[in-house]
Amino acid sequence: MVGFATAALVVVAALLMLQPNLGDTILFAGIWFVLVLLVCAIYGNEVWIIALVAAGGLAAALSTAARASRPGARPKASFR
Repeated sequence: MVGFATAALVVVAALLMLQPNLGDTILFAGIWFVLVLLVCAIYGNEVWIIALVAAGGLAAALSTAARASRPGARPKASFR
């Protein structure tokens, strides 16, 4: 089920990038990602996808917290 949805995502993303339209491609991929997570949560047949996303989110949060709590840390961008 997820394989067919991934193939459809690749086809639509390729067609969107022919324009080139990166913003719509990112938006479409994000919506696809959320829908795949919902399907996996409802049917429960591919729980490893949800576990992988949760682990990635936790790793990103910990990495951000570690960088922000470093002594002398400055933001990368200056918006002056």
